[in-house]
Amino acid sequence: MGLFSRILGQAEKKSTVKKTEPVRHAEKHEEKVIGPETMAATSVKNAMAGMGMLGSPHMTEKTVRGSEIGVYTFRIPVQIGKVGLRKAIEDRYGVRVMSVNISKTPGKTRRLGRQMGHTAGTTKAVITLEKGKSLELGV
Repeated sequence: MGLFSRILGQAEKKSTVKKTEPVRHAEKHEEKVIGPETMAATSVKNAMAGMGMLGSPHMTEKTVRGSEIGVYTFRIPVQIGKVGLRKAIEDRYGVRVMSVNISKTPGKTRRLGRQMGHTAGTTKAVITLEKGKSLELGV
């Protein structure tokens, strides 16, 4: 029972350490009045945050054929929704998005010998633009 006595002894030592109480501030937060300069800076900041939302374009034979008619496919993070993705594309490329469709593919279970594991799932977004509009992806 030496193992348990060591664990219990360490637990007693930990409990004898002085604990400091967190400092509480009595100050109240004041409401900020937002002017036009701050609003412009905030919108630029939000647009820049949307830049990382797109991930990378998903380029296959099928998606390249779709880009000829204004349908583009991107790999995106799992947490991104349709509305945020639409705003990010409209802000970044300056085009009007007609529809956003999201496809979530779950990961697969894989085996290596006796070890079981799984692959990561993917999320793709299919973006449809206005008729006659296109994106410059630079790929």
